[in-house]
Amino acid sequence: MFTVGFGVLGLLAEREQGTLARLRSMPVTGVTVITAKACTGFILGVVATTVLLTAGSQLFGVSFGSPLVVAALILSVVTAATSLTFVVARLVRTAEQANVAQSILAMVLGIAGGAFFPVQGTGFAATLLDLNPIGAFIRGLGISAGGGSLGDVAGPVAVMLVFAAAGLLLSRLMPDRGAQA
Repeated sequence: MFTVGFGVLGLLAEREQGTLARLRSMPVTGVTVITAKACTGFILGVVATTVLLTAGSQLFGVSFGSPLVVAALILSVVTAATSLTFVVARLVRTAEQANVAQSILAMVLGIAGGAFFPVQGTGFAATLLDLNPIGAFIRGLGISAGGGSLGDVAGPVAVMLVFAAAGLLLSRLMPDRGAQA
């Protein structure tokens, strides 16, 4: 969640320093610039998560299961995290605000998803917790570690991809506060 945010931080820093205005004056569309920043954050997120899981596996002797299943989970959770960077980019005006907002979102999703300690709920709270991409990622890793296949992690992958689509849609519907600065 934290690593993916570097793309949006770079975009906001370029906006603050005037680099973004110079880029937009070139024959490059604004969508291209934003897509490039999102791709950078996505690639960083995939690499960081892969290194984290590989190092954890090697250092602690933990098997997360099939590399193909784990790769699908990593790609899905990083896609969900990347969608949040679009929301943050629309909400904030400065890189410092983005850093704070992303940290808050990462901590809330991490805590609610059970990354630090198990969290359980009933009724509506349980449904809400089940829609958390971090919780879905952790459930998916558990399924994979237990010998699960791609079909077995379809539920957690779907949760993460629906979250990503919702984040992307939300970012398109929100007014861009940074553009008004």
